[in-house]
Amino acid sequence: MPKKRYIIIASAAVISLTAAFFMSGKPAPKNDIISESTVYSNIESRDESSRVLSSVSEQISEKEYSFESSVSVSESSSSSKAEESSAQEISEDEPSVQEKSEVSEISADEQSVQESTEVSEISAVSEVSEDEPSVQSENESSAPLIEESRSHCTVMITCHTLVDNKENLRKNKRQLVSDDGIILSGTETEITDGESVFDVTKRICTERKIPFEFTLTPLYNTAYVEGIYNLYEFDCGSGSGWIYLVNGEIKSCGCSDCKLNDGDIIEWAYTCDLGHDIEASIKENE
Repeated sequence: MPKKRYIIIASAAVISLTAAFFMSGKPAPKNDIISESTVYSNIESRDESSRVLSSVSEQISEKEYSFESSVSVSESSSSSKAEESSAQEISEDEPSVQEKSEVSEISADEQSVQESTEVSEISAVSEVSEDEPSVQSENESSAPLIEESRSHCTVMITCHTLVDNKENLRKNKRQLVSDDGIILSGTETEITDGESVFDVTKRICTERKIPFEFTLTPLYNTAYVEGIYNLYEFDCGSGSGWIYLVNGEIKSCGCSDCKLNDGDIIEWAYTCDLGHDIEASIKENE
């Protein structure tokens, strides 16, 4: 029962008892004669009213106390239930937070492991790449140096026979002949497989800017040398002109047909007697 209802009932009881008390204790009219028994009955009724009022007051106080205690108990139970529910919610949330933290820690550990693995792989690759040049250099140093075999020959151009026959040489050509009769001293050059005397002589004269004139015969694939250093055939008589020697021997084949070997010595010499004067000079030097 609500607290307000108890208060209303108690108030009504108090009011009724008070009214009864005053009504019973009203003085008698002057003309009436109050007997002794009536006085005693009034006193007893007042005492009875007092006892009833005190008992009602005690009951009201007990009801109020029980109501307050029940309200406090219900409030405490509801508060405890609320606390338990909040505690339960917190306890339910905590595992998720913990699980999230554990997941984040695991992911962080995995990332650190992955990073360390990548770092180790990179360092290993760098070590391998650093080791490779050293291995390569060791292999290069240990491997024997193999030089490609190259062939060489020596070329010279002379006109010794004109030194003693300047009087027979054309006047406009005499200044071309030096006192020692050497136009090109021995010059070494590299040759390739299949090169001829004509090929090498043409290349050397082009490099040294020495005039070199020749005639090609495509039908026979041959070349005939007409002049070197502006000295031509028939400049010093009908039997004069250029001949060539390989290793001190006059060759009878055309210069474009004579193939060279490594170490050969080519000499172009101007002759005034169809090569006989050159042969005589060779014999004298022997």
